[in-house]
Amino acid sequence: DNFLSFIEKTIFIAVSADACSVEGATDPATGYAQALSNVFNSTYLIIQQYLPMVIQGLENSLGDVYFIRKLHKRCEQEAGMVLKRYMKYRNIKETVSAIRSSSATSAVSTSAKQSIQPSDIHLIMDELTLLIQYCCRYAKYLKHICNGAEAKARQRTSESFTSSIALLSSSSTDSTVGHVSNPSVMTVIVFEGQTEFDKMVDELINKYYMEGEQWLMKSGVRGALPRHVEDGIKLDESFFVLQKCGLRAIASNNIQAACAVLHCISDLLSSDLLNQAAEMLINSVTKIGSVLQENINKFKRSIAGDSNLENKTATLSKGLKSAITLASSITGTGGAEKDSSNNADGDSATNEADPYGVAAAIDAFNVLESCVRYTDRLSKDIYAAGKTVFETSEDQVEESHTSRQGRSAGKLANQHKGSQISTEMDKLKLCKEDFDASKVAFNNTLRQGAERLAAAAQNVIKDVLTCTLGKTGPYRGLRFDEPDQSFDNQPILSSLPKLVVTPMETMVNISTFNLSDKTKDMIVGLLADACCERLEQFINQVIR
Repeated sequence: DNFLSFIEKTIFIAVSADACSVEGATDPATGYAQALSNVFNSTYLIIQQYLPMVIQGLENSLGDVYFIRKLHKRCEQEAGMVLKRYMKYRNIKETVSAIRSSSATSAVSTSAKQSIQPSDIHLIMDELTLLIQYCCRYAKYLKHICNGAEAKARQRTSESFTSSIALLSSSSTDSTVGHVSNPSVMTVIVFEGQTEFDKMVDELINKYYMEGEQWLMKSGVRGALPRHVEDGIKLDESFFVLQKCGLRAIASNNIQAACAVLHCISDLLSSDLLNQAAEMLINSVTKIGSVLQENINKFKRSIAGDSNLENKTATLSKGLKSAITLASSITGTGGAEKDSSNNADGDSATNEADPYGVAAAIDAFNVLESCVRYTDRLSKDIYAAGKTVFETSEDQVEESHTSRQGRSAGKLANQHKGSQISTEMDKLKLCKEDFDASKVAFNNTLRQGAERLAAAAQNVIKDVLTCTLGKTGPYRGLRFDEPDQSFDNQPILSSLPKLVVTPMETMVNISTFNLSDKTKDMIVGLLADACCERLEQFINQVIR
């Protein structure tokens, strides 16, 4: 007892002294982080230097348990002082209150919005993450030290042992005694449940850190995708914020904080951002559908005004010439033969950068594809960072611990380390599965948008077939119910593919303008199915 009291009065004072290094620092925020680091480093050094000595001389009287608890209490006090001074310096409570107020109401005054700058919140979150990282690394180290002490099977053979048990029980409720099958052997639990230090770190994470991160992520996603693409896309900025928050949460070295932030990111992706993308895609498909209808209306007017096509017995050369003229009128390449009014209507068609006037609307599909790609990249980057932190940090702590506390304690710590790593990595894998689910949701939304576009094109396909093959069309004399009829009996059949396929080609060009090959293939496949379906329906109606 005298030896441990001597250590507490003369050695533990180093922890208290190092906590005062903030005074006179050039950057107070950096000074607080350095002060907290000094508190923990001093604790590490004291444990490494004096705990083996205590174990060697006072293990039978529970001196190591007393040593660990007293040193941790001193460290807990000094670390708490540093954290309180930092929170007062940064006005953390007032800032979080302002964030909550701005999140609780949608009608926030302009002055209130200006008072909360994302750059300021990012700065505070960076500093809080560093402080939490120091605390969590210390907590993990302390846990391994306690595991080593609790791994010992202590003999009930001396009066000093019995008096030590009584002293520990009377001085604190943190340690408990556990019995094993042998009545002369017992184990001691150094800390029962959460310590005040653990509660302090949990409050720092849940009450302040998470509030700031959630506000940043929600602000970053809000308005990322407008209803109309022309209003401007902020997708890159949104994913940059989400990635920064995710990697910062991993760097905190706290699996609970990391998982909470990652789950929030995946929720924002699969709800807020996905809803914005779906709404934008619906509006874009509506605009593309109107452009398709405008082009088919031009086609129908050309058909109605072409006297050559009115004669169903026209020769092949005349039919082909009319088809080529029609193709030129649709694609905008025959501008020399158009009147001034047609030129005015076709200004957008002659624009090489956007010949159909759908570049902005069709870009919604590219945005969805970017969401899929960014989500996949975000998932891989965060998971790789998580593996680096939660797999290697345990090994580093364990190496420092086992080199000083013996093989028996190290063996139990190794078992505990393996289970803890497995648990933390399992939690991280669940977060990755959430990201993968968000990626699938974006893919499904992209597919649904393509299906909507194909559905909008069905009316266009029907109009093409009706105005060319219907009762008033130039090819109304074709007999689909007589398959044995040859080209000699129906010579106009030779010009049918060009006349019908040309507007179809234009429809495909409009629907796939400036898209990636993958998305283009998907839309072309859906359009092909729609064409086949409509043509089959049309033939069946003619036969009946």
